[in-house]
Amino acid sequence: MTWAVTLVMYSAPLFAETLVDAIPAQEGDESVAPGDDDLPAADDSAPAADEIEKDDVKTLLERTEAAHLVVSSSLERMARNIDSFFAEDKSFDEATSTYARLRIDTTLDKDFQLGFDGDLKIKVDLPRTERQLKLLIESDTKEGIPDRPDESPVNVLERQDYLLSIESVNKAKDWDIRPAAGIKLRWNPDLFLRLRASRYRNLNGWLERTSGSVFWFTNQGFGANTALEYDRRMGQSWLFRSASSLRWEENDQFLTAEQRVSLYQELDRRQYLVYQLGVVATQDPHWAVTQYNAAVHYRKDVYKNWLFIELIPQINFLEERDFDAEPSITFRVEGVFGREYL
Repeated sequence: MTWAVTLVMYSAPLFAETLVDAIPAQEGDESVAPGDDDLPAADDSAPAADEIEKDDVKTLLERTEAAHLVVSSSLERMARNIDSFFAEDKSFDEATSTYARLRIDTTLDKDFQLGFDGDLKIKVDLPRTERQLKLLIESDTKEGIPDRPDESPVNVLERQDYLLSIESVNKAKDWDIRPAAGIKLRWNPDLFLRLRASRYRNLNGWLERTSGSVFWFTNQGFGANTALEYDRRMGQSWLFRSASSLRWEENDQFLTAEQRVSLYQELDRRQYLVYQLGVVATQDPHWAVTQYNAAVHYRKDVYKNWLFIELIPQINFLEERDFDAEPSITFRVEGVFGREYL
């Protein structure tokens, strides 16, 4: 298009001059064929061809950037909504307002024996701190599954140790940094310090979440863990997630790595399905796989966005049991309270 405009601009004066010369002059007509000095000057205000091209490129880049921002914002919003709906631990860790979660699991194993598990997490804004300090009460889930299944949900809450701490909320560029100090409530109290940090980044259609924590207990020593997640939206109702984590504790003296891939499907605003595959490996002293697992989660909001039920059929293959299939099914009841669940 640019070369055509240029051709017309240069050829039009020549064509007009030739046409006038071909017309015979009339008697008494004092007009003469126009020369170059008589032709109207070109409009200097008309944009040059290269300026038009630059404007087109700039407009294209601006539209592309706007589309990228819309897609990235939509992806992050979808990922955070899913984490909130499933009341993931990261939602508790990153909450900036009062938040509470009570979870009770009832599991039926392959021998048709029932067992119970669960946890409790509470976060409260401390007054007159401009939401910068939080009081935290958390179940110590690092204690693992007991040798004998709990006989009732009450036994779950009685068995577990709890962490009581004060947490500070800080921002450093894109990082959410939260130091905390507290005590592990048990017969032999255990003081601890902890530092958590997390960050989100948009990477050409992928949402990256980097997180980690370092902690120290007077009785258990040091420990650290880190996690890296990648989310990608697939259509209007699907989200793919790859999650990798690495954990180390001074008492164990070995590394534990876990890789999990999940596919989230939104059935409607109150129902989700999740398809998961995972593998766990330890370095003790050489890397070796200790567990494979596969699970499907069906979760439903049953009452006003705070009471949820979840059904989780799964199969575990454990090294300690020669990787024999260990099927089970878990029924979860969860109550979540907070500003985002009103």
